[in-house]
Amino acid sequence: MSLTRLFVARPTLVFVLVSLMLFAGTLSLATIVRQLYPNVQQPTISISVVFNGASVTEMRDNIVAPIEQNLAGTTDLQTFSSTIQQGQATISATYELGTDIATDLTLTEKAVQASEKQLPTNLTPPVVSIRDPSQTTVVTIALTSKQLTPGQLSLYADNVIVPRIEQINGVSFATVGGDVTPAYENEI
Repeated sequence: MSLTRLFVARPTLVFVLVSLMLFAGTLSLATIVRQLYPNVQQPTISISVVFNGASVTEMRDNIVAPIEQNLAGTTDLQTFSSTIQQGQATISATYELGTDIATDLTLTEKAVQASEKQLPTNLTPPVVSIRDPSQTTVVTIALTSKQLTPGQLSLYADNVIVPRIEQINGVSFATVGGDVTPAYENEI
């Protein structure tokens, strides 16, 4: 008796075998050791810009757009994307696999320098850094203050805490997230 006839005669057996193979594949995928994945690093450079008090529209039109225009012609650039919030923006430039990360960093810095003529004169210079998108978030820090307003605390985190964290060896990327929304408390 051939396998084809057996499977046609017993469709339940086919369903059970396919289910077992699917379960084994899912279990294998969940338990595979990360070291068995190929060692592929997608070269990614991050450009962080802080311009206190600027709206999202101002950040997009006056800061991010000129940097993206100069970045667009960069050799071996695969894609770039921007995240814009009030007073800050991050541009991530992803380069082709196999390119030299030092060369990519230099090309990105040249693009940022070329755009500085078009940027506001009182802008804090953009920070260009190497970022490894495959690394997960290791630490999340929450800040609260009884003395600072949410806006002041946000500025302190952007201008003091993040630059200091980025100087620590082994830290590839630090960012400030969350909303600057005041909370109201009623004391009775």
